[in-house]
Parts: sequence; structure tokens; C-alpha cells
Amino acid sequence: MSSSTKQNPSTQNVKEEVLLRIPDCRVHLVDESKTLELAYGEFKLVKVSNNGVIVRIGHDLQWPVVTDELVVNVNAHDYLFTLPVKVGDPLIRYGVTFSVDEGRDVVKSLEFLEEFMRENSCFSSSGKNKKEIDWK
Repeated sequence: MSSSTKQNPSTQNVKEEVLLRIPDCRVHLVDESKTLELAYGEFKLVKVSNNGVIVRIGHDLQWPVVTDELVVNVNAHDYLFTLPVKVGDPLIRYGVTFSVDEGRDVVKSLEFLEEFMRENSCFSSSGKNKKEIDWK
């Protein structure tokens, strides 16, 4: 009798396409009473076959991009992603800060990110806050 390992058919055909990579960012869980740094690493915007688009930070954190998700450009390199949960539950808010020390490529990448979010989420830009955000 031989044994064989079967793969889950639902995961066999999942394909991912990286739409955007930005080398360094920090992500904080932003709450009314406190904040918590959740992740540091490469920011990826990833198209997943048959499942839409996700934001992935490093290996440990990801969330979906949905049309009714509020994304706010707070300043040149700080963004607030708000994720709806069940009705009546508090919103989940992620503060994402990109390193602007990386140069012109990051600026172009952020322009792409903003254009993508304008088309795929409820995007807005405060444009008023020029100071760096301390999510803590």
C-alpha cells in the first residue's frame, strides 16, 4: 500500500501578480487609546487570481483592498487604511509610513499606489498635514 500527499485543489490554481513593491514601510494598528507597531518590511500590492487585490507587508501582515475601504493620504509618506469589519464592530485602522529616504523610485511608487487606490477604494487626500506622523 502506498501513501501519497494530496494538495488542496482550491489552492493549486491560485496565482499572484505583484503590482507594486515599495522597499520599506512601518505599519501601526491605530486605536483611539493606543497604537501598536505590527510590521516592518516590504509593502506589496498583490493581485490574487479570483480573489481581488491584497496589501501585504513582509510575511506576516496582509489585508484586502475593497471598494468601500477608506484610504487616506495623510501626507507625502503616511497613509491610513481603514478596514470595515462586521456592523457594530469597531473599524480596524492601519497607519502605514513609507521611507522617503529611498528616493525618486518611492515617489513614483506612491503615485502609482494613490492612482490605484483612487480607482479601487474610497481614497482621499488630506494634503494639509505636512508634518511627519507619529502613530504612537
